[in-house]
Amino acid sequence: MPTMKNITLFLPLFFSISLFAVSREDKIVYAFRDTGTGNYSKMVIIGETVSIDKASMIDNNKIDKDLMEIGVDLRPDMLTVKVLHNPGIRVGQTLYLLEKNPDHISYKDGNIVGQVKVVSIFNTSFFGQQLRGEGYLRLIDNKVMTVAMPLESESLEDAIVYKKQGDYFVTKGDIANAISYYKKSIKMDKNYPESHYALAKLHTTSGEGYVSAGYEYKITWNNRDKFLDLHEKHQFFLDYMKYLLVRFEMEAYKNTNQTTDLETCIEVSKEALKMDPQNYDTFYSVSYAYFLYYLRNRDIQPLADSDDKLAAEKVLTRNKKAEYFDKSQDYLEKALKIRHQDYKIQLLAILLYFEKLKDLPNRESRNQITETNTLKTKIEFHGKQYLIYKPKSKKIDKKIKDILDIVKGY
Repeated sequence: MPTMKNITLFLPLFFSISLFAVSREDKIVYAFRDTGTGNYSKMVIIGETVSIDKASMIDNNKIDKDLMEIGVDLRPDMLTVKVLHNPGIRVGQTLYLLEKNPDHISYKDGNIVGQVKVVSIFNTSFFGQQLRGEGYLRLIDNKVMTVAMPLESESLEDAIVYKKQGDYFVTKGDIANAISYYKKSIKMDKNYPESHYALAKLHTTSGEGYVSAGYEYKITWNNRDKFLDLHEKHQFFLDYMKYLLVRFEMEAYKNTNQTTDLETCIEVSKEALKMDPQNYDTFYSVSYAYFLYYLRNRDIQPLADSDDKLAAEKVLTRNKKAEYFDKSQDYLEKALKIRHQDYKIQLLAILLYFEKLKDLPNRESRNQITETNTLKTKIEFHGKQYLIYKPKSKKIDKKIKDILDIVKGY
């Protein structure tokens, strides 16, 4: 006799097969926007409605004051959809509601009676995958409706398959075939971020160069809201920050006023921290970005056409340097709390505190002496940590060795 656990696992599978054990073509319907003109769109069925509720809050920026005064309920409707076929539904995507056969089994061409924007996609224990959509659906009541997405989105299915084939060739070390399949995936869906991200990683590791990688990373960033795999999305943020920092260091000499990569790195870090507020790699990258800001700000000499303006610019530059140092130190300390045994974070600490030590004015005041001794102590401490955690196979960085020698005789 089957147990309750067996039944629970069996039911979703049964209904899923009974409804969609058909070819992809059988999920296609024609959705009419205006039956009088015959204007239609070819769409693919993704599921059916479960319930419609009112949103608990409204956006104050979108309130129509006149409608509020006459008592019109401005809250959008929140629609729950049972997903029976997922060709790559994304948060933020627009889905359409069509009339559904009353027998609730087969689907038919029909009029578009509403549209919703996907707010979330989630899995349930008993009912399989569902999604929540937001829209204004007053004419629908609580009838069960067909939910569909435009057919051009269905090409995402092929894009996903090609991307997985590309991943397979990467594991085999066949870079040429991997690139070929990633490009096929992009051809199927040019906005599918996973394929652009995979191609960017190959360009940075296979000698294709940072120009090609930068192009693919930028497209991925512009389509970041379309990621299907949240883990991969977060990893993209981490890799993109590393790429931006390396490119800035490689190209900063070309234009000392160019900080676009650093600005983008900070912007990417905000997205990364939303997904994981306590991530070591994010803290490290942000700390390093502000460290590079600090160095660049120090190297720029104030320019002015009067003594007063020059003095004001010097004060502004000094304040900016202090701000960048404080931010770099703040994220450095956060990273150290998570993974102090990474020799790279110890190396960054040495560089940051040494640059600050170099910037101290040559005064013999009590505060000056105290700050100098504090920075020396920090450099010596992190120097010891660096030597402890540095891999035995890796030679000591010459720059770090020179810094530690200088601090000893300071």
